[in-house]
Amino acid sequence: MNLLFLSGRGDRYEYWLLLSSAITYSTATTYIVVSTGVLPLTFHYGQIFGFGEQTIILLFVVMNIPSAVILMNASVRRYHDLDKSGYWFAVFLIPVLGLVWQIVELGFSSGTKGTNKFGASPRELEIENNPYRKKNTRKGVGELAELINL
Repeated sequence: MNLLFLSGRGDRYEYWLLLSSAITYSTATTYIVVSTGVLPLTFHYGQIFGFGEQTIILLFVVMNIPSAVILMNASVRRYHDLDKSGYWFAVFLIPVLGLVWQIVELGFSSGTKGTNKFGASPRELEIENNPYRKKNTRKGVGELAELINL
């Protein structure tokens, strides 16, 4: 799994894994920040622990940047698996419809078979690089015919 780079292709499993991880991380940071009182649900206090509201909101945004970057990279690699440019990620900027479009397209569309302009299929690379995969030891039809005629 390639978390920090935009090159290559990513499959649906990687996308769903990183999407669920990003949602879990964002939910956890929101819960921690709200439950500790650092970021109340309503901002009528003016000052919170000596910091202004803008500072607390900035801290909250900075805490969620890593998951946003990882999810963006996974989305771009998923678009590469669909043989599309990573610039399709900009669809996400369309309010509501863009988010739904992106989740449906990236989460449910199967990638292109074989190699495309962005590289080999992630599944093919996984099979080739797996040292525990059994080698094909089946005999071909011609080899079986030779064994029978002996």
